[in-house]
Amino acid sequence: VIRVLRHLGCPHGCTEGQRGPPIDFLRSQGQSILSKLHRANAKQFGRYLRHMVNVDSIPDILDFFHSYVGFCVDPSSLLSPLNQKRSCSKSPDIGSQGGYAT
Repeated sequence: VIRVLRHLGCPHGCTEGQRGPPIDFLRSQGQSILSKLHRANAKQFGRYLRHMVNVDSIPDILDFFHSYVGFCVDPSSLLSPLNQKRSCSKSPDIGSQGGYAT
């Protein structure tokens, strides 16, 4: 599931993120599966994520979380009709990183 989400990329269409109804359906199914796994055993789920963070490379970890939660976009900007262009960047030197401290 994690590999599939990582492959689908950013839900907002960043860089190589894929978009469209079939892709959004796959993404929602992946998120639903991860949510069910978390509900089934939160402790084991947390252990697996910690293991993934300790073992996987930093780019793989960032790609997964970028595709899973879409942290590249300020959630309030998604509600604005002025922000129809879906552009975002994974570059840390860009100032608009969704309000997150850098």
